[in-house]
Amino acid sequence: MMSGRWIDDTLRLLGLVLIGTIVLFLMIPIVVTAIMAFAARPYLGPLPPPALSLRWFAQFFSDDTFLRGLVVSAELAVLSVAIALAVGVLTAVAIERLNFGGKDALVSLFLSPIIVPPIVTGFALLLFLSHFAPIGGFGRLMCAHVIIMLP
Repeated sequence: MMSGRWIDDTLRLLGLVLIGTIVLFLMIPIVVTAIMAFAARPYLGPLPPPALSLRWFAQFFSDDTFLRGLVVSAELAVLSVAIALAVGVLTAVAIERLNFGGKDALVSLFLSPIIVPPIVTGFALLLFLSHFAPIGGFGRLMCAHVIIMLP
């Protein structure tokens, strides 16, 4: 007869192996991208690159188009985090402290972006926000980021 302790240890080990495999699976593309960013050759080739260089970083920081995109991304990140944080904290406090009808529906509404796959949410937001002509491109991006970050 098997002891319960042996089964627990085996399941714990299998769980750790599974977690390690998943983390490795998620980290490999990031590591490969980071290595290829330092490649000296002018094209993507096999790993490992024959020489290392900072040429791609120099090219990135010397191109005004990339720098404008970096500035817009940073502004979008700061503003959408600030708005989502303010709205999220105030909503969480209000939902926790107040008793009102439809409380569960409101919680479900705020948590729905977690349940729906991100590609579906992104496409739905693109279609929905494209109908609002007065809101510019940056405003649409900010609305979408706030909606996705709010839960």
